[in-house]
Order: sequence, then structure tokens, then C-alpha cells
Amino acid sequence: MIEEGAKRALKNVSAVKPYVPARPTTIKVETTSVDKTREFFGRHGVTIVGDTLVESRGDDWMQAWDQIWSW
Repeated sequence: MIEEGAKRALKNVSAVKPYVPARPTTIKVETTSVDKTREFFGRHGVTIVGDTLVESRGDDWMQAWDQIWSW
């Protein structure tokens, strides 16, 4: 069933437009504790906005993502 579904989907790849996040982009991450939030302190483009909430702002989605996770 999965193979048949994949074949059907690939027959008409133009039926669905790819998702392209807005520019500039903000990614919000909710952490599980204040200690986890502290791990993001000092990262370029990243702001701590609450005890367990962090925001990363970038020119595009990949930049915002890299500021959060590429350390």
C-alpha cells in the first residue's frame, strides 16, 4: 500500500506546491526547563523571551534553524 501510494504521489509532483517559509523567519523553541533555556544564552540571532521560551530570527528558515541547533 505504501509503494502504491508513493507511485501515485510521484506521478503528479506538480499537484502540490512546496512549502516555503516566510522571509524573514522566526523559530520558537519551548524548552523543558530554565536550565535548558540557559544553553541558548549568547547565541547570535537567538533571544530568550521567557523562562522556557527561545526565539531565533533569521533572514530565512535555514539561518534561523542553524542559529538554534548548529553549535
